[in-house]
Amino acid sequence: MACRETASPVASSGPAVRLCSAPPRSPLLKHTILFLAANPLGTERVALDEEARAIHEELERTGHRDSFELVTRWAVRPLDLLRELRKLKPTIVHFSGHGGRGDSRPGAGPHRDVVGEPDAVDERQQGGLFFQGTNGQPQLVSTAALKETFGAAGSSVRLVVLNACYSEVQAEALLAHVECVIGMSGSIGDDAARSFAIGFYGTPAGLVGGSDPMKTESRPMPTK
Repeated sequence: MACRETASPVASSGPAVRLCSAPPRSPLLKHTILFLAANPLGTERVALDEEARAIHEELERTGHRDSFELVTRWAVRPLDLLRELRKLKPTIVHFSGHGGRGDSRPGAGPHRDVVGEPDAVDERQQGGLFFQGTNGQPQLVSTAALKETFGAAGSSVRLVVLNACYSEVQAEALLAHVECVIGMSGSIGDDAARSFAIGFYGTPAGLVGGSDPMKTESRPMPTK
């Protein structure tokens, strides 16, 4: 069962967690935001299109649209992550969809990783993010696979936003390759996730400061 829920209003069991591991790099003239959305069969239907629309509107509203290019990818499969990182070389990667703890098993069918072979201990015990398999069913991308993928092709990425339930573990792992990562420490409802995205990208695009809009600012997680 997927964790990101559609009921409204929904209280979040924990705040968004912002983790940073390195000093900022030199500013770029324009930043690509890669928005990845996955809502596979057998998971709760959530309004990911509304979240992408809201982010686009916030970029327009703040007057910093020329500093950011929003690129959306829908029904993303595990290999799409690797391919889009190599192709677009984004500055920001925003995943919107479902996450799960180690005991999560939504849907049926195989659960395979993006890169590499599974360890002797089942990597699903670490949880992960649910992408869409070739059959439309949920396909788990483990924490280890996410880390390896960003290590292989994520050198351009400075910020990752994991707008999915229980994604704090993945956020911590990605710090090995990404300067700043935001994950959720608990369950988050659909409305709350969308509200977080609106607030985060709205000052401007949730990334503020001087001549470099990539300077980050901490924000509390909305509770409803």
